[in-house]
Amino acid sequence: MSFQGTLTLGYIFLSGIIVYLEGTGKFNAPYGKFRKTYFHRLAITTRAGMFIAHFVPTMLVLTIYFKYGDWCNSYHLATFGFLFGHYVKRMLETLFLHRYAGNLCQFSVIYLTVYHSIIATTCCYSIFNNHSKIGLSELLCPIPLIMYSWLGNLWHHSILMELRPRKGKYNVLRSYRVPKRGWFRWVVCPHYCFECFAWFGFALIARTTLVFAVTIFLSASMISRGFQTRRWYLNNIEEFPVDRWCIIPFLL
Repeated sequence: MSFQGTLTLGYIFLSGIIVYLEGTGKFNAPYGKFRKTYFHRLAITTRAGMFIAHFVPTMLVLTIYFKYGDWCNSYHLATFGFLFGHYVKRMLETLFLHRYAGNLCQFSVIYLTVYHSIIATTCCYSIFNNHSKIGLSELLCPIPLIMYSWLGNLWHHSILMELRPRKGKYNVLRSYRVPKRGWFRWVVCPHYCFECFAWFGFALIARTTLVFAVTIFLSASMISRGFQTRRWYLNNIEEFPVDRWCIIPFLL
């Protein structure tokens, strides 16, 4: 079996592991409501930590594409457009959109940075080892799905932002207001849903089994985290609607 095939099986296997760990709450990615207190004295602001976690993979993508990419190759341009656009979008949201409560510890920053860097590097490796000829129409077809997904993700992040105070620290439980606009009427984490859609669109552009496996892994992680987030809301927010799904309306 090739190295790429081994990686593909590895991501499929990790998808099952992450569903178990995130879904049961035995281990949740250490940010947001599930941030950890390891190395608490070394904590930095969540905004700075999340920016670092996305800045590093952005630089990795730029470096890899400038070293190995062919800027006359439409396949390389299309895949670069998604990866670079995805991480730049995340950095801009971190700087100008999100309103964070609390800090991130050193462990969380390292975990998130390594996590996103491995995902970005794996995708680049798979893309540069794909020598299949892919037509321009095949590259363009998934773009509307990706743009719709990015806009949907951004819109729902802005809905969350509007519910949080503009200044000062606050207690999440005391200040939390249940969002009721957009897909929040049906699901707990619609922003995760749209991110899954965006990565699926990217997988259609990349057209490698490894990138599809990465997409499955990311989707499994977000679905499981959505399940755990719904449980957190039900346990901590009295007026939270019990009929809301996790991330996909009427399905999950």
